[in-house]
Amino acid sequence: MKNRRIRIISDETIDFVPGLEENDLALANVHLFLNGKEVIFSREKFYKMINDRKNSFNTSQANPEDFIKVMKKFPDDDLIVLTVTSKLSGTYNSALVAKGSVKNRGRIEVVDSLSLSAGLGILALRAKELISEGKIFDEIINELNIFKHKIRIFLVLKTLDYLVAGGRVNRAIGFVAKIVNLKPVLEIRDGNLVVAGKMLLFDNLVRGFYDFTEKRAKSDKIFVLNNSMKDECSELKKLFESKGLEVMELGSLNPALGVHAGPECLAAGWISE
Repeated sequence: MKNRRIRIISDETIDFVPGLEENDLALANVHLFLNGKEVIFSREKFYKMINDRKNSFNTSQANPEDFIKVMKKFPDDDLIVLTVTSKLSGTYNSALVAKGSVKNRGRIEVVDSLSLSAGLGILALRAKELISEGKIFDEIINELNIFKHKIRIFLVLKTLDYLVAGGRVNRAIGFVAKIVNLKPVLEIRDGNLVVAGKMLLFDNLVRGFYDFTEKRAKSDKIFVLNNSMKDECSELKKLFESKGLEVMELGSLNPALGVHAGPECLAAGWISE
């Protein structure tokens, strides 16, 4: 029997990393709304418009029909579906419903990334590498379920208002941060967005964020990304490089996540050894 081709499917909360190209995977739509109307914006236009607080953005997760539409394109292939963390979105459940609904001849396995953004991109890149190495389907799934726990992401936001509004950060934390002008360092931990335990004065944001993350980084390769904080991100990159670390600068969060993080964000992450 001829081996089936293995394909990767994900959703539009993914951010691409070096080595991962758009034609390496197929994406289920995440729906972006401006003042109640569904829109499709470039990152540049989105971040320009979100700075105007008169614009009300929200998102709707990829639904089962979005995944079914993508899965049906590959009826004879084995499909690995990588979703944004189930702790912050119902996308994983949508993919499971879709899996049970399609009548593809190939196998379908849904993997909860327990991550988002570049973390999801890194997991997809690992899936691509394993496919290229000739690993069989079950080996790839097992490896991904181990590998996903090695991905670490920390971030700090200029304002927590967007996360509070979306119910992803406690209002009390947001209130304290605003009153005393302190910013908690947040972490994606086991799929949840949690306060990592240290507050930073915004005036010393880059140095403080670097000090916090550098001593925790158990890798010689770091990735950094930002929303509308290019100068700060470049400064952060230089600080990591001064320690002899290899740094990938990845750009901004996609709009599906930018709605919740807000217009100004700085993040760093790595794959733990």
